Amino acid sequence: MPTEDTESEPTDVLPANEEWRIARLYLNCLGDISNLFTGCSRSLVHCAEHENGKLSKLASAKLIRLLGSPTMLAQIFYAAKTYYKSDLTSRASVEPGDFVFFISPYEFALLITVGYSTRRLSKIIDPQDWKLISDSYQLYADLAIPLGFAFPTIGPSRALMTACGRFLGWGLFNIKDPQNFKKYRVANKVQNRDYSLSEELKLFGTTHLHIASLIWQRFGFGIHSCEDYFHGLAETSDSEISSGAKKFRVASSWLRSLLEQGKPPPSSSEEDYALEDSASEKLIETYNSIKNNASEFKWLSRSRDDISAEKTPELIADYSKMTKAIKKPGIKAETEEKNR
Repeated sequence: MPTEDTESEPTDVLPANEEWRIARLYLNCLGDISNLFTGCSRSLVHCAEHENGKLSKLASAKLIRLLGSPTMLAQIFYAAKTYYKSDLTSRASVEPGDFVFFISPYEFALLITVGYSTRRLSKIIDPQDWKLISDSYQLYADLAIPLGFAFPTIGPSRALMTACGRFLGWGLFNIKDPQNFKKYRVANKVQNRDYSLSEELKLFGTTHLHIASLIWQRFGFGIHSCEDYFHGLAETSDSEISSGAKKFRVASSWLRSLLEQGKPPPSSSEEDYALEDSASEKLIETYNSIKNNASEFKWLSRSRDDISAEKTPELIADYSKMTKAIKKPGIKAETEEKNR
């Protein structure tokens, strides 16, 4: 069994054929990805998979240090208001260390992964181009975790990976090949389709599934999770995929059907993917709220400017200390302005 220290080092064990090689070139457009963020995410995943969900001292220390980043703290705080509202309202106030009491290590790792990657994209892409992606992106993200809670067999983390991977890949397409991405985006709208993997291969030499899988792996989500994600959302028959991949496929079916067509997908005959009436009603209620009011908290776009003693009095933090650079011996010093 690997130790947490070895798990914190990035490894790349996904295939090395041409489509994956090109996907790695797209991923490079994000620039140098901070070890502070990947290391924390990898430690949290390790605790989830090898420590029965119990945070180690090392993982706790990394997380507390990471939440010293005001933009990361803002994203996590507003994500908590989006997905864990009852846990927040039951408390008069919350400190950065309190989030671990109601956000599991695996979910926390994914919120860090998605939040950090999204922030990097939004700072590189032209604002008008980003607007064309980010609105739908936020709606998918907002519905994902409630969907995962409604389907315990799927779970919130798989649902969020399913929702976000497409838009992360698209953002990188837009950065590296904006002309072809505009052509692709228009074709999707004209043909009334969500996306086309075959068209992505033709235009970009790879797909958003390849790119997203590399992002998940970079932040510590294991090869099996990455393979299940990739194969579950690829255009293969149900008989050719694993049970883990099927969970991603069902999550995608629900998200796309609700957000693109306004109704649940055709009923599944499998008990694992059958919703109880109460869960179904709650999910539809969440969907209707998103449809009618858009995203309430817009956690993906939050930054250091969205938290302060005045703006978020229920969030107890040392705001003055957060304005300083995050530094620690042995890890490259990185200021908030440079990396976030």
